[in-house]
Amino acid sequence: MSNYLISLVSEQTMPNVLFIKEKPLADKYYFISTERMEKLHKTEHIIKSCGLKRSHETIIVPHDDLEKIESGFRRIKLEENDHVILNITGGTKIMMLAAFQYFSKRNAEIHYLTLGNNLVNKIFPYPLKKGQINYRVNLYEYFEANGIYSESSNSLHRPEDDTTDFLLKHFKKYRHLIKYLQQLRNENSIKKALKKGLLSFSSPKVLNWFANNADETVKKETERFLAEAGFDTKNISKKDLDYLTGGWFEEYVYSLIRKMLNLQENEIALNTIIKKNTVENELDVVFIKENALHVIECKTGLKTPYGNIIAETIYKQSALRNNFGLDVQSYLFTMEEIKDVRHRKRAEEMKIRLVDGITIYNLEEIKMIFH
Repeated sequence: MSNYLISLVSEQTMPNVLFIKEKPLADKYYFISTERMEKLHKTEHIIKSCGLKRSHETIIVPHDDLEKIESGFRRIKLEENDHVILNITGGTKIMMLAAFQYFSKRNAEIHYLTLGNNLVNKIFPYPLKKGQINYRVNLYEYFEANGIYSESSNSLHRPEDDTTDFLLKHFKKYRHLIKYLQQLRNENSIKKALKKGLLSFSSPKVLNWFANNADETVKKETERFLAEAGFDTKNISKKDLDYLTGGWFEEYVYSLIRKMLNLQENEIALNTIIKKNTVENELDVVFIKENALHVIECKTGLKTPYGNIIAETIYKQSALRNNFGLDVQSYLFTMEEIKDVRHRKRAEEMKIRLVDGITIYNLEEIKMIFH
């Protein structure tokens, strides 16, 4: 007797990945696919995400011809005592109906998955039975299943306590100085200097910049702020400036969510670059929980070079759906209070959950957002 697991392939690969991971190892795996799905490498993505080493075969059928679809099924040579498990969550409706009709006559065990609540439904043989999907994919299995290359670094530029104890608590006091640091960082002559190495606040380039854009008082306040934050004003790097002008907030949110949700290192990532075909996107904080993808946009302020951060977050959410085929739960974390009712309403319409400069200090309220 042989054990076979058969999957219908479609745009959404996660139902197949989860079902294969959930079930005991089969002797052989069959993937019923179409030419279009194979051009999109869907079966390949499923196999890679599952780390499938066992024997497997892909059978290509037309998406809308019952007779030819059944002819494809007959390529699977079954003996009387063979045990067949069929997942009909994928494929087209006609493929699904054809598979149910063909394999139910051969005493297959037939299942259908619902991902929102991680349920697997055994719909044949009767009686119907509902069960839980216990397997939880990690972040990289999820990206692999969707044909996405990802690159991230979960290393923090500064220890967590530095972020929490100083920059978060004193952000309002020093935000005007952080804006000066943002302008300084974006100055071309400063960019060139930082590419070569460390920057001193007593260097002619920095002194000239402050003389032209601020005054001596602001420079002294900035140096005092840097010293209090634990930075050496004689040796400032590009990474230091990136951290001080917003990177610290991304690191804070990353550390907060990881601890709050008790996530493993392979379930959450910081500053992740994702690529699919020729399209690239950057995610501040991304994590997987209960087989669902969550993306957090982290911004200390609401205004961006492209408009406001609400519109930018909505655009990014659409890009993830349209360019990457990802259905995500989006969040916007900001240090600025969102007073504009129109912004809140727009975010609610797009199902973007907000954590603003008031909520960020209320950990219990943040917990409620994720539970």
